[in-house]
Amino acid sequence: MEALRFRLNQLAQISDHEFESLIKVTRQVRFSPGEFIVEIGNSVDQFIYIKQGLVRIFYLDHEGNEFTKSFQTDGDILGPYAEIIQSIPSEVNIECLEEVEAISIPYEFLLKAYERDPAWLKLGLKILEKYFIEKEQRVLEFLKLSAAQRYEKFTQQYAHLSHRIPKYHLASYLGIKPESLSRILKSYRK
Repeated sequence: MEALRFRLNQLAQISDHEFESLIKVTRQVRFSPGEFIVEIGNSVDQFIYIKQGLVRIFYLDHEGNEFTKSFQTDGDILGPYAEIIQSIPSEVNIECLEEVEAISIPYEFLLKAYERDPAWLKLGLKILEKYFIEKEQRVLEFLKLSAAQRYEKFTQQYAHLSHRIPKYHLASYLGIKPESLSRILKSYRK
């Protein structure tokens, strides 16, 4: 729980009392590689704090093709935000690429905490700001950068993840076919 406490305090100063109230409603969870934390069509009312591990968040089109939205790892707080907030079934899958140790946090707790203590509101705002900025940057990358430039940016930004992600998932994240990624990788080796 210390890692969670540290992460929350990076975003907002949560009092000892408030943190203790959070601990009472959370639960520790473990997932195996290939296991889904969230599946499309299921209702979700929990956010997940990743203590350790790597997951990918992806969509499926009407033909069953996968489109990777993002990769999340140690210290990230995740969930299908829009669906949780609106109480609608998930539009995304969240799949574990490695063994994942996590803590689940009920959204209902956060709603009540927002009313009790402004520090929780600050925390929620900081998390939403982070994901809003990431989403805006991702859209701009697809509009402005070539596939090779997107790959280069990914390797610069996420060097610590690139060796942990299967190439076909990376290709999906970059919005290209695995063969195109192979050509990009060959050009970098030269």
